[in-house]
Amino acid sequence: MKWILIVVGSLAALVLIVALVGTMLPRNHTASRTLTVRRTPEEIWTLVSDQTWSRAASGQDVAVATVESRPPHRLVTRIADPTLPFGGTWTFDVARTSSGATLTITEDGFVTNPIFRFVSRFVMGHYTSIDNYLKHVALKFDETPAITGS
Repeated sequence: MKWILIVVGSLAALVLIVALVGTMLPRNHTASRTLTVRRTPEEIWTLVSDQTWSRAASGQDVAVATVESRPPHRLVTRIADPTLPFGGTWTFDVARTSSGATLTITEDGFVTNPIFRFVSRFVMGHYTSIDNYLKHVALKFDETPAITGS
C-alpha cells in the first residue's frame, strides 16, 4: 500500500510540475521552416491550396479557414474551431528561385492549456507539424526534403 501511495504521489507531483512550468511558458509562439524544391511556384501552389491534400499531409483533422489567398505566392489559413485548446495561423509563402522554388510555412500559434503548452514546447516541439507537412510536400514531388529555418 505504501508503494502505491508513493507512485500516486509522484505522478501527482509530476503533473503539478508540468502544469507550473506550462503556466510560465508564453501562450503564443512563432515557428517557421523553408523547403526548397525543383518545382515552379504554380506546382507548389496547386498542392498546398488543395485542402483535402493538406489535411492528409498534416495528419490532423482540424477545420481551417482561408484568411488570405494570393496565388501562387501566399496563402494564410487559420484554425476555424475556437473551442480547441490551441489555434493560430499557417502562412504559406512561395517564392521562385533560379532552380525552382521555396515554400516557407510560418506558424503563428497559441496554446491555452498549460499542460498542453508544456507538451507542445518540450515533447512535440513547435516545428514538428511544419516539418512533417514539408516532408510530405517533398515526397509528393519525389524530392529529398531540404528543410531549413528556425
